[in-house]
Amino acid sequence: MDSLFNDAADKLLANLCSLETVRQVELTHDAAAMWTTIENSGFTDAWVDEAAGGAGLSWHDTFGLLLAAGRHALPLPLGPTMYVRSLLAQTGHAQIQGCATLATQAIQSPQGEVVAHAVPFGRVAAWVAMNLNGKSWLLPTTAASHEGPAVHGSLQSRLRWATWPANAISLGDVKPLREVGAALWAGMMAGAMTAVLDRTVAYANERSQFGKSIGKFQAIQQQLSQMAEHVHAVHMAAEMAFAHGAPASDDPLAALAKARASEAVSLVAATAHGVHGAMGTTAEYPLHLWTRRLHEWRMDFGSEALWQRLLGEALLQESAGSVLDFVLTRLSIEADSIEST
Repeated sequence: MDSLFNDAADKLLANLCSLETVRQVELTHDAAAMWTTIENSGFTDAWVDEAAGGAGLSWHDTFGLLLAAGRHALPLPLGPTMYVRSLLAQTGHAQIQGCATLATQAIQSPQGEVVAHAVPFGRVAAWVAMNLNGKSWLLPTTAASHEGPAVHGSLQSRLRWATWPANAISLGDVKPLREVGAALWAGMMAGAMTAVLDRTVAYANERSQFGKSIGKFQAIQQQLSQMAEHVHAVHMAAEMAFAHGAPASDDPLAALAKARASEAVSLVAATAHGVHGAMGTTAEYPLHLWTRRLHEWRMDFGSEALWQRLLGEALLQESAGSVLDFVLTRLSIEADSIEST
């Protein structure tokens, strides 16, 4: 069942996310038509219980959907919307119209102004989930002003609400948005890195120098081999973060996934651009659609430095056992314990 679901999602996103369409969304920040198609497909309610009109699938069942979102450079926050819609169903709220993203750097001034810094997909999201004043909230972006960043093609934004919006929705107690974001982004990063690897290998086999493809040179093969090792390691770490459902606070598998994914960004992107040479840095060639996102996503919800520190602190807090014991008990999963429907 999960294979059929993910295959269907992959085909949908492949058809929607042509290179020209993705470039147009980055330029205009208008993805309404694309989102309507995704919303009508039903994929946004994958984590909503069947009794509430959803598919009732588990996180592990839908891991391939996040991979596809990254692999096809989807310029919309599909994973966060799925999570927010599951929360709305759990709390008895009516479903929202439009896509939703997550913000973990939100503050409210004594005067009531709310500012959310570096909101991923803030330029195209209709709603933003955040933790404020001991609760989780869903705020509409239509009531906010957008600021920055001055980065080509970025969909990130700093959102500012001058006053508390009247149609804000309470999601109840504080939700682990940072850990959830880390897991979702690790899945998308694994997909994006796969796309970068596939495109780089294909280019190396097509590009000829000195009478043969550059992919036959040992130096290039070594670079591609190292790149592949990192990409597959990120894929495994990200899939582990999806094994037991939505991450909890201080979830070690979410920390591991985001740490491993963020750590791999620099090597994967640098190797891809190195193999491609000058052409890979041009606006016309699409490699940057993935490498730009990877560099931005590396910092979203915390870079590798944050998550590695948290993992180190968790290890030091263990009362007994070795590092190996910590890895085997906290940073691994059993095949028969994977969440399923």
